[in-house]
Amino acid sequence: MTNLKYYILLFFLLLEACQTLPEGNTSRSKAHLRQVMPHSTTLRPRATVDTINQHKMVDSLYRQLQTAYEANSTKQLEAFLQSWAIYSAKQHNHYPASDTVAPALTQLFMDMFSPFDFSPFGWKQRKEKTDFTGVKYLVIQGQLPYAIDFAKNMPWDTLRHFSPPIKYKGVITLYFHEIYQKVFDKFLADEVSYKKRDFLGKLLNMPLSLVTDITAQPKIDQIQLNTRLNGAVVDYYLEGSFMRSWLMKQGNHWVIVHNEQTGIE
Repeated sequence: MTNLKYYILLFFLLLEACQTLPEGNTSRSKAHLRQVMPHSTTLRPRATVDTINQHKMVDSLYRQLQTAYEANSTKQLEAFLQSWAIYSAKQHNHYPASDTVAPALTQLFMDMFSPFDFSPFGWKQRKEKTDFTGVKYLVIQGQLPYAIDFAKNMPWDTLRHFSPPIKYKGVITLYFHEIYQKVFDKFLADEVSYKKRDFLGKLLNMPLSLVTDITAQPKIDQIQLNTRLNGAVVDYYLEGSFMRSWLMKQGNHWVIVHNEQTGIE
């Protein structure tokens, strides 16, 4: 009976998801995903950093990182990351009690996120080791684009300042919130020789194909939930591949019922 439920859900999710894809398109790049997602309003935590203070923080953090690079100082880079860790430890998701979407998205991310074992995504050969095996710092994406329902022209939104309670023994979690994303965008803006990436790579895992993105993978590009919040289709990036997974909720957790590769970089 359980298998029957899987296939029934999979059939409807496949049907609805296919209706939302542009005709004649079988794979989608990150750029395309951004083009088809007209984000509307934004869910935000109660505590956010105002614009003026954010600019000051970005400039200050950028100077710290740039100074560490110019001095080729691993010690200064470590100090920068430790400061980021202190910031991250203070971040929590705070949403209205009436909000059912943000908790559903957070739980889905928690259940799907598997940086040290890619076998849940159909990569059985990457069960014991991935590019993130043995890292000291794990950078978690700070926003989640999403939509409710699979109808055509459904509105898209973004869960920002995303701070899922990800914890692994011996690993320090860093949230890639908007402030830090702007810092690294600025720091890597003129990167042509990969010298800055090599410098960051002394302490951070740097995906080879993504110039300014230092987040752990799978890196979720977008999530579509059904209206009952118990079925989802997730598009994400995994080591040079664009992937899609169908999930269903069982009890309090999400289970992947189907994976497919939609394109390669």
